[in-house]
Amino acid sequence: MHMNMSSKLAIATLATSLCAFSYAQAPAAAPAPAKAPAPAAAPADPVVAARVEMSDARKVYKEKVAAADKVRDAKVKTAVDEAVKEAKAKGTDEAVAKRDATKKARAAAKPEHDAAVKAAAKERDAALAVGRKDAGKAAATVTPPVKQ
Repeated sequence: MHMNMSSKLAIATLATSLCAFSYAQAPAAAPAPAKAPAPAAAPADPVVAARVEMSDARKVYKEKVAAADKVRDAKVKTAVDEAVKEAKAKGTDEAVAKRDATKKARAAAKPEHDAAVKAAAKERDAALAVGRKDAGKAAATVTPPVKQ
């Protein structure tokens, strides 16, 4: 395919004008800053309300367990750091000291951690029992759809 000078010039002009028009467009508006979601109103459906309460109870449980884990991990880290420091000073194997200190610290922190998790589980289970009871009552009052 042989192109003469005028067709090359026309193609170049067209490409340049298309690029210029696309570049000249106004930039997209910046997205609005994210707002915290407004607290949802209590659902009108009692079954949904009970499920929301149960979900909230599970979320609180997870947060409490995570807090207990952080406390335990902080204690273990402190013990491990101390053991590694002593191992360096004595010239013994740091990996072995770290392993042994981790095992001992976890064993020492286990009763306190388990008690915190057990207390959180007890709260969660009580809240779930109430939610299930409420959901059961609500489900009994809802009339099933009529089949046609």
